[in-house]
Amino acid sequence: MHNAFRAGISKTGWDISHKLSALYMLWDDVSARRDDYESVTKQNLYPLPLCARRWVENVKVCERAMEIYPYVKQYVESVEKKESKDPGTKSFSTVREWSKDKFARAKLAFIVSLAKPVENLLKVYQTDKPMIPFLAKDLEDLIRTTMERFVKQSVMETASSPNKLCNVDVTDKNNHKGYQHVDIGFVADMEAKKLLAEKEASEKAILSFRTECKELVCTFVHKMKEKSPLAYTLVRSLSCIDPNLICKGQDHCIDKFRRVLNILHSCQRVDINECDQIKEEYTKFVLEAQQLSEFKKFRKTEDRVDELFHNSMTGKEMYSRVWNVARVLLILSHGQASIERGISMNKEVSTQNLSENSLIARRVIKDHTKSVGGLKGLVVSKELLQSVQVVRQKYHTHLEAQKTEKERETKCMKRKLM
Repeated sequence: MHNAFRAGISKTGWDISHKLSALYMLWDDVSARRDDYESVTKQNLYPLPLCARRWVENVKVCERAMEIYPYVKQYVESVEKKESKDPGTKSFSTVREWSKDKFARAKLAFIVSLAKPVENLLKVYQTDKPMIPFLAKDLEDLIRTTMERFVKQSVMETASSPNKLCNVDVTDKNNHKGYQHVDIGFVADMEAKKLLAEKEASEKAILSFRTECKELVCTFVHKMKEKSPLAYTLVRSLSCIDPNLICKGQDHCIDKFRRVLNILHSCQRVDINECDQIKEEYTKFVLEAQQLSEFKKFRKTEDRVDELFHNSMTGKEMYSRVWNVARVLLILSHGQASIERGISMNKEVSTQNLSENSLIARRVIKDHTKSVGGLKGLVVSKELLQSVQVVRQKYHTHLEAQKTEKERETKCMKRKLM
């Protein structure tokens, strides 16, 4: 999804990554420039660092850029009027050029409106809990709502199933809405209307902006569908073990489970002679599960589907075969959850110029704090205090050694000069 989003951004030619990076670098660790900025704007909000490889996580970066954009323009105008010192850097040249873009805030607003639902989905799946039964439904909802921004309603109505949705050609312009009907998000639409009302942009410029927005979202959906798990029959059929879907209808679940059995048999995971018995056990289980309050009240973000099926099936001879199949399905991975979660945690604990050892130490602390239920569950023992004291002494010894080494190098340089 990150790559698909980045491809969409690149398609527009907005060069947002370069501009947001320049915006951050302009005031990064330059106290004199920050003083000028705060003196001119009377506020101390600054840009956030951009992660160019994980575009979907840049929602907050774009929101902050939108918030401070008027102040950035104010600062640039101050420099141009010689009221503030000209930084004379490449980053300032980029920011100055960007400050002339009338659609800067509208572009950022559109990116935020498109990225937020994707970011929310990725956060839900940053867990070790089995989430594969819900993946098809969540992906279908995301792709469908995104396509509805620019694809005709008549086309969307024909895409009544996940498979049909994947087969819609989003690159075919005959399936697209007119530019004036493309959904660019409430904030972006208001920004565009404001520019038109204040005569800062022409209708032709507004049309061009909407065209670029359509190209972005079209490229994003096209790239996402290319490698989407939704294209696989197994992923679409695994919703047969979704507790919410089980409670809604029996026939739909049984059809999906039959497709799962066909795939498992083709992979030599299930004996074909047992398939009828497994299907019969599953049918009985669905009828029973529809009456259980645990299934009706199930919440995927709070409960674990593996625990629910384990508690409902184990110890019951009548479900022994279907439970063996369910165990195989529930261990299927829904993605690189641990890696995605690890990157997000690293982003929370890291700062600039942080060494590898420091990052590892911070992660160890964060992981332990999380494992004990937060700071309230953290026990500060005598051994821990002694360990901290020893480490502190080692740290001071290390600083003294660095200072001595630096003084020695300085003396050597002086001798060489003499």
